[in-house]
Amino acid sequence: MTSIGHRNFDLDIDNYRYEDSLTRLAYFPVILKQLLENCRKSIATVKVVGKWSIHENIGHLILLEKLWSSRFQDIKGGNQNMSSADLNNFATDQASFNKYPLNNLTKSLVHERDQTIALLQNMNEEDFLKTSIHPRLNRPMSILELMHFVSEHDTNHMRSMLFIIANTENN
Repeated sequence: MTSIGHRNFDLDIDNYRYEDSLTRLAYFPVILKQLLENCRKSIATVKVVGKWSIHENIGHLILLEKLWSSRFQDIKGGNQNMSSADLNNFATDQASFNKYPLNNLTKSLVHERDQTIALLQNMNEEDFLKTSIHPRLNRPMSILELMHFVSEHDTNHMRSMLFIIANTENN
């Protein structure tokens, strides 16, 4: 179990979990899109307790999809270290995601994730044996472990968005 802030991630994953992990990654944006289909703009753009709005959460996920792809390629390529992230989330904060229609954001997330899924589907068995050091965790991670990490990150942001909906629906 690895702890990141107040969240714990179970990174002890066996190779047989590939299909489950791939399915979880592939369907997350589709499920999110369906969940938010009828979300009013007044809810989707509100910040609750000073945190990102639903639009900003989705924008953050879109921006990170390129990082995830780079990190999967880092592992496949045998790079010792994975690509670094913008830990201050400057790009998310500066992108003004609340100005974009929610439907455009969810479509973009689906498109970006589809590209990541295609990359993962083209990995071979040898690729899954490789590891690369995660820059913040400072530990080696395999492709499967990173897949799980990304899924947990998705889930964390889904929880944030559901919290916003639950705390603004009746207002």
